Amino acid sequence: MFNLSMLNYDYLDKLSNEELIRIYNELKEFDYEYANFVIDYIFDKNKDFIYKSVNKIISNYGLLSKYGFSKEENETDISQEGFIAFKESIDKFDLSKNILFTTFAYDQMSYKILDFISHDKIISSSEYFIKLQVKIKKISSELEFILQRNPTPEEIRDELISKTSY
Repeated sequence: MFNLSMLNYDYLDKLSNEELIRIYNELKEFDYEYANFVIDYIFDKNKDFIYKSVNKIISNYGLLSKYGFSKEENETDISQEGFIAFKESIDKFDLSKNILFTTFAYDQMSYKILDFISHDKIISSSEYFIKLQVKIKKISSELEFILQRNPTPEEIRDELISKTSY
């Protein structure tokens, strides 16, 4: 059991992330306030790691440009996903494994950010295809009225291309 009288910044400064997580795990079972103190400390200690990791993940995968995201519009959301994944990493981290916490946290942040971006892009793609389907039906109806027959797929395609602005 952890001795609460030792819980101060001088003591915590000397501990590794793994030791801090062990203390957090012990405290969260019986003292929510102290557990929150330790988790806040873990976040403060690793703030630079989190920001650098998020930026590295984005640049390594070319995520913003690959999926057509603008940095200004999405950086905050992606950073939040990184912080959420970091918190989840603290809760999921298995101290019995022979791995550094930061290695585990980085992997978790990568998965979370990739999932966030791909999920967001899938939603955007679905919306695009729904709009495209509506546009095709509208063009088809217009051509049917003009031609007085069902338009061919090629006629619909040509009309769609002519009405699409780039």
